[in-house]
Amino acid sequence: MSLSEVSESEYVGKDRRSSVRARSMLPCSIDKVAPEDIPEIESYILDSAVLDAEHAMLDSDWSERTEDIPRDVVFVLSEIRALRQQLTDIRRSVDSQSRDALVPRWVVINDRGLWLPMIDADAGIQEGDFVKVRLQIPSLASPNVIALGEVIRVRTRGAKPGVAVEFRSISQLHSKAIIRYALRRERQVARSKLFSSIKL
Repeated sequence: MSLSEVSESEYVGKDRRSSVRARSMLPCSIDKVAPEDIPEIESYILDSAVLDAEHAMLDSDWSERTEDIPRDVVFVLSEIRALRQQLTDIRRSVDSQSRDALVPRWVVINDRGLWLPMIDADAGIQEGDFVKVRLQIPSLASPNVIALGEVIRVRTRGAKPGVAVEFRSISQLHSKAIIRYALRRERQVARSKLFSSIKL
């Protein structure tokens, strides 16, 4: 089954990893990309991946060796990590108030692509178009996902018009961040259902 054949409720991949998907209200946007601008977008995706990898490396280098590092140094490094997270939160707040702010939408996403409802800003997007995808997921590592996608389906009729986008260029870090988020989201949904089914 290809993505062009699925609806919002049927959006699944071929294997277990890709079949795990998250349906969530996430800030996101898709912007049409001219063919001549694709190399620029791909370069931006690579640069974002390099920056995310650098942050991840800084954390993993010390957090995996806490037994070998003095406690006061671990405390300082933890404070630095917390400050960096605060700066990230501030940046998100500023971005949310900017002219090109990401609009929260109910999206269905996995590491292969996403389905999202259309808004006025998406007018003119057609099947076969390339789009720059920007997405924010609840994650301390790689929360700001950037990808190049191809529109493989546009649904304009019915109660829920939407767009199916398949990723054509995405960093491995961002792809893994999406998988981790989808898996954790799925587990939380399952736990919530189990909790609500328990009669007190």
